Amino acid sequence: MLYLVIGEKGSGLLRQSAEIAKTLGYNSLIIISTLKGVDENLKMVFETYDLNSFEIYQVSEEYFEMRLNVKDLKTLKKLVKRLVSEITLEMRKLNVGLAVIYRTNDLPPVVTGYDRNVIIEEFWRMLTADLRLTENDFIFVCETLGEDEREVVSLFVDVEVRITSKERTPVILREY
Repeated sequence: MLYLVIGEKGSGLLRQSAEIAKTLGYNSLIIISTLKGVDENLKMVFETYDLNSFEIYQVSEEYFEMRLNVKDLKTLKKLVKRLVSEITLEMRKLNVGLAVIYRTNDLPPVVTGYDRNVIIEEFWRMLTADLRLTENDFIFVCETLGEDEREVVSLFVDVEVRITSKERTPVILREY
C-alpha cells in the first residue's frame, strides 16, 4: 500500500510515519532520504518507536542530476525508472517490505519549458504505479509548503494522513 503523511514542517510527520510502520507490524524498514545531514534526527525518531532495525539510504546524486534534465515524457520515464531501481535494490539488499520516503517534496523533476503540472502529475502517476508493482509498502512524507499548494502525490496514494501543526493530530482523509 501507499501511504502519504502530510503536514507542516515540525508537526510530527516522522513520528506519524513511525507509528504507521509499527501499526502495520514492521520492525525493520528502510528510510529513503532526500536530505543530507538529517540522519541523526531520523534515527532518534525511529528508535523511539522500537524500530531499531532500519537503515537510512540517501538518494543518489545521479538521480538529483537527472531530475534537472527532464525535457519530456521520455526523460521523465528514465528518471522514474532510476528512482524505483534505487529504492527496490536497497529494499532487496536489506530484505525489508517497507520504505519511508522522507521528503517527497524533493523527488519530482525540476521542469523548465514544459507544462510543469503535466510533468509533475505524470511523475507521481508513473512512480506510484511502478512502486505498486513491487508489492511492498511505502510511506511518503511530504511537508506542505503553503496553504494553496496542491499536493499531486495525494491523488495516487491509498491512505492520506494529514497532520495539523497546532494540535499535531493526524486526520485520515482518505483510505481505500
